[in-house]
Amino acid sequence: MRNIFDNPYYDKRVPAVDANAGRVNITFRLDLYQLLEVVCACVRVRAHCTVAQNEPRQSITLNAWVEERWCDDTLYWDPAEFGNQTSISVPHEIVWLPDTLLYNRCACARTHILTD
Repeated sequence: MRNIFDNPYYDKRVPAVDANAGRVNITFRLDLYQLLEVVCACVRVRAHCTVAQNEPRQSITLNAWVEERWCDDTLYWDPAEFGNQTSISVPHEIVWLPDTLLYNRCACARTHILTD
């Protein structure tokens, strides 16, 4: 891994490059592992009527693993030189990370990045 990141042309502040497509496709996966809270804001329409749900005010709090995969053509090696290893996992601090955002999200006060 050290040889790959010794490349003087690699800069983690520069977005990944796919030489064939000109842009990078990112596979995004969200694995839910703990549902912490469900908040259902309800609005009473009339005093004697059924309660209508107010969808924009509904939210859930959860713990989940986010996995993002992409190919960066500036980070490459000859697998034959490294025991035929074709992929690696690296700490998030040393590579470019995509700027992903969940579209219908609530503002989060707590975000934790867990590392090995």
